[in-house]
Amino acid sequence: MRWQNRQFDFWLGEWSVVTSQGATPAGDSRIELILGDCVVQENWTSAGNIGYSGKSYNTYNAALKRWEQYWVDNAVHIFFYGELKDGIMDYWTDELPQPDGKKLKRASAIHQAWT
Repeated sequence: MRWQNRQFDFWLGEWSVVTSQGATPAGDSRIELILGDCVVQENWTSAGNIGYSGKSYNTYNAALKRWEQYWVDNAVHIFFYGELKDGIMDYWTDELPQPDGKKLKRASAIHQAWT
């Protein structure tokens, strides 16, 4: 196992997630290692009664020297890739074609903030 596989260990556990403004609950997330501790699995449930949930599967791709995330939920599936830099796991997508013909590039940043 490579040391890079352990870069995401800070995310492991059960978390109550709030919005970036910090006051509004966003949902709950359970993060665990699976498949011989080689995959970080996220189990997400949104706050409230909106019925939105999803999972992500995160692995380190040694050949490309980057982290990769496959996000799936009850509406979409998205492939992200990125890296850990300054304590933040920074993910992004390629430009994704939208129904209106425009292209959208998504980004996601995961970091730990204790309060």
